[in-house]
Amino acid sequence: MLRGAQKKTYPLLRSGDSEACSWLLSVAVSPDDRSYRPHPFRSSVIAHAFDNQWCTWNLHGNPVDPSDNIQRWLRPDEDGADVLILGVQELVDLGPKTMVLNTCGDEQRQAALEMRVEQALQPPGSPSTYVKICSFGMVGLALLIYVQSWLQPYVRQLRIDRVKTGLDGIGGNKGGVCARFLLGSLSVCTVNVHLASGQQAVNERNQHLGQVLSDAFQSMSSKGTLRPAKNGFERTSSYHVAQHDLCIIAGDFNARLDLPKDASWPRGPQEAWLALDQIMLGQAMRFPVYVAFAKALSAFRPRTSTR
Repeated sequence: MLRGAQKKTYPLLRSGDSEACSWLLSVAVSPDDRSYRPHPFRSSVIAHAFDNQWCTWNLHGNPVDPSDNIQRWLRPDEDGADVLILGVQELVDLGPKTMVLNTCGDEQRQAALEMRVEQALQPPGSPSTYVKICSFGMVGLALLIYVQSWLQPYVRQLRIDRVKTGLDGIGGNKGGVCARFLLGSLSVCTVNVHLASGQQAVNERNQHLGQVLSDAFQSMSSKGTLRPAKNGFERTSSYHVAQHDLCIIAGDFNARLDLPKDASWPRGPQEAWLALDQIMLGQAMRFPVYVAFAKALSAFRPRTSTR
C-alpha cells in the first residue's frame, strides 16, 4: 500500500518457492509546489524529481540462492532508483527457537543479505553510487534502505522501530519493522510487514496491521503498555506512520482470494482474480488511518497456496 505516484512494476524473481517483486515510485519535490505545505518534519528542500523503489521478498527461511541474479530485481535500469528500500520476510525459519533467540534478527543471515544486495548495486569495477542508511531486523523480517550517494547529505532524522504482533504481541514472527526519515523537504516512512496467515484470518490481519501502524515510534502501545527505548529504538512518540508525505507499507500481507474452499481458480485475465482479492474487496484495512492509502498494482498472479 502506498501514497505516491506508481511508475512501474517489475516482474517477479523466483528462488524455489519464494517470490520477489518491486515497485518504482516517481516523487517530485519542489519548493514551488503548493501541495507541499509547511510541515513539522521538514528542514530543507530538494528541487528534484526522484525515483523510490520498494522491493519485497518472502524467502521462506532460505538464503538467497547463489544462482539468483538479484541485480535485475534491485537495479533493472542502468542508473538505478534514487532511493532503494528492501523488505524481506522469513529471512530465517519461523520456528519457536528463532522466535526466542533472534528477536533482533539473524545477524549472519542479515549480513549475507546485505552482501548480496551491495554486490548487485555495485558491480565489480563500477564506482560506488549507493550508501546504506539503514539495516535492521526482527526475527524473520529485515529492512534495508539505500540512497544514491548524492542524496546522502539530505537524509536526516532517521528513526527505526519494530512492532511484534505474534502470540498476542510477544512473538516477533509476525508484525512489522519501520523506518522514517527526512529526505530534504520530504518526510518518508516505510513499513515492512508480515501478517497472520489463513483464509479466515482477515480480522486478525487487520488488527495486526493496525497495531503496527499505531504503535510504531510510540512510547505507549495501543493496548496501554509502555514501550521503552532499547536497541536503537528511541520511541519518543514524536512521529506517526501515517503522518508523512510519502508512506509505503509493503511485505507479506497474507491476503487471500475470497473463494469458497476447493473452488476452481478464476478464469480470465488479471482483473478476474484481482476482483476477488480480500484487500481490493475492502475486507482488509478497515481502520480510518488506511483511507489515504492505495493498493499498488500487481503484475503477477498469486501463488495457488494463497487460496
